[in-house]
Amino acid sequence: MVLKDEWTLWFNGPKGPSHSSHKWEKRYKKVTDFNTVQNFWRIFNNLTVPSTLPQGSDYHLFKEGTEPEWEDPSHIGGGQWTFRSQGKDDPSKVDYIWFQILLSLIGNTFQHGDLVSGVVVSARKNSTRIAIWTKNVTPQGPENKLIGQQFKSFVEQQCTRKITFQPFDDTHGNAKQNSMEM
Repeated sequence: MVLKDEWTLWFNGPKGPSHSSHKWEKRYKKVTDFNTVQNFWRIFNNLTVPSTLPQGSDYHLFKEGTEPEWEDPSHIGGGQWTFRSQGKDDPSKVDYIWFQILLSLIGNTFQHGDLVSGVVVSARKNSTRIAIWTKNVTPQGPENKLIGQQFKSFVEQQCTRKITFQPFDDTHGNAKQNSMEM
């Protein structure tokens, strides 16, 4: 079964000693593309779950043609909805949230999924972060709020954590005013 969108999975591992800690470096590498349900399952049945990723690693799942960086032209006027686990959280809860978001996005059941460019999961020292990246949205607009509400519903099935929205740039005015929390 062919998916509505073609997707690209990217990965970056922990920073090595040769990476500078003072300047941004493009560390992510393309893993594969897929556009069918069968290929999705082939990939994700063999992928390490987020809770077991080495600290400093990230998975980036983005629609074809969009790189997982704020500077990508499709992200002008966009932003990210972010969930952060806490060290005391059961790691499998993050895996569940990540998986539900993936299924909703590739299955085309995510509300206003056309405004979502991708999702990132990041393993860090004391938490795991999941971020849904949006294209050009009005931060306080109804579409963006619905994206946040659906994300929040996945989080609430596992824990009582807040999610936040942060614009990538100041396209829509005051970035601080356009940040929000659910």
